[in-house]
Amino acid sequence: EYKYLKSRLEEDPDVSLVSVVRRANPGRVAAGSAADLITPERLDKFDVVILGDMEGNYLTESEYRAITRWVDQGHALLVLGGYRSFGATGFRGTPLADILPVTFTDREPYQSEEQFVLQVTPDGLRHPMFEMSGDRVKDANLWSSAPALLGAGLVSQAKPAADILAVDPAALVNGKPLPVVVVQRYGAGHTLVLGVDTTWRWSRLTRVMGQSDTLFARFWSQTIRWLSGRTRTEERPLLTLSTD
Repeated sequence: EYKYLKSRLEEDPDVSLVSVVRRANPGRVAAGSAADLITPERLDKFDVVILGDMEGNYLTESEYRAITRWVDQGHALLVLGGYRSFGATGFRGTPLADILPVTFTDREPYQSEEQFVLQVTPDGLRHPMFEMSGDRVKDANLWSSAPALLGAGLVSQAKPAADILAVDPAALVNGKPLPVVVVQRYGAGHTLVLGVDTTWRWSRLTRVMGQSDTLFARFWSQTIRWLSGRTRTEERPLLTLSTD
């Protein structure tokens, strides 16, 4: 996911992207040290934080506290699914578990391996993240024909105050489709869980077939804009260009 998402966001003229790749054997030190990557001072410069597939102990306790306070103050956190982030040593054992809109499962399996086509819920079709044409019927048809995703992280449930925007209809949790895209307010901010890390297929497979990757590009651009409190139709100052 990282390669495609990084490229998409770097191409977006309204996004200033800062990305850090998780390295093997990072040698992280004790919480609260000068080596913390995420600090309150650094977070003040950002609108949205995306955490990919990584072990829960990769960040320190002080970094988790900084993220929690930052979201509570009116910012947005997006957590992507994966074998590590949704696994036994993932985010469910960290302070993020309290602010995210899902309850992580506490037993194996932690991942559904079956391919599925994302099913957008009625709430999702009304949400800016999934709006493609302005016509909900057309949008529903568009999403139902999207390339399949390669499995999803399992959760035990969405929290009561959360909104389920999309599900995996083939994977059932307590007799209901598995929540895959779930959002929730936390304080003045938002948290979003996207239980997959293969939305790149909306780009790569369409390009292989000679089609535009509009679905991938629009979804991610609109998701980042919504999380940051902006909209696709937000008015912008006019630009006038003239020669001398």
